[in-house]
Amino acid sequence: QLARLAAKCMRPARIVDAGAGTGRYAIAAARRWPQAEVIAIEKDPELARAVEITAAVARVRVRVVCADYTEIQLPRIDGVTAFIGNPPYVRHHNIGGKGKAWYASTMERLGLPGNQLAGLHIYFFLKSFLLAQTGDVGSFITSAEWFDNGYGADMRGLFGRMGGDHLIRANPTEQIFADALTTSVIAEWTVGSNPSVQFSDLVGQQVQPRF
Repeated sequence: QLARLAAKCMRPARIVDAGAGTGRYAIAAARRWPQAEVIAIEKDPELARAVEITAAVARVRVRVVCADYTEIQLPRIDGVTAFIGNPPYVRHHNIGGKGKAWYASTMERLGLPGNQLAGLHIYFFLKSFLLAQTGDVGSFITSAEWFDNGYGADMRGLFGRMGGDHLIRANPTEQIFADALTTSVIAEWTVGSNPSVQFSDLVGQQVQPRF
């Protein structure tokens, strides 16, 4: 994931790990781009503290923000922001009314459907799009169920709007999410671009084009 982002943007000015969890992406990014501002955003206080400790042990600069990713704000900067992460796999049943209302109203403002059956990972794409400026890039690994189900129309429309350019399907035998049996996909985008979406399969460590 980080190698592919490097191909898109060799020197990002800022890297945002959305829903950082243990911080493995943020720490890897800080090692790869030591000149960049790396921000790890994690809602769980214990996990956020763990990221701080791990980054200190690794001797890399990571700014940890303990907050709900959908509620944060970021200042505009000169240079490219790269959004990376493995957003939490949370189904709509476990998303509160406030979150669903934000999602529905924001999607409506964008002229997109806002189905309240959408999982939390779709919210993370939406928030990243709202935070981004032209030229910013992103790469998330999420459940692939938005390819073909009803609420997926939200995400398919949003992905095109945000400059989605590449979808890489993970090996179906790999369980990316410990608590969910679901096919996963790496979704990549470049804000402001309008490309045709490429589809690939991830076989081992290699990306194999499908078309």
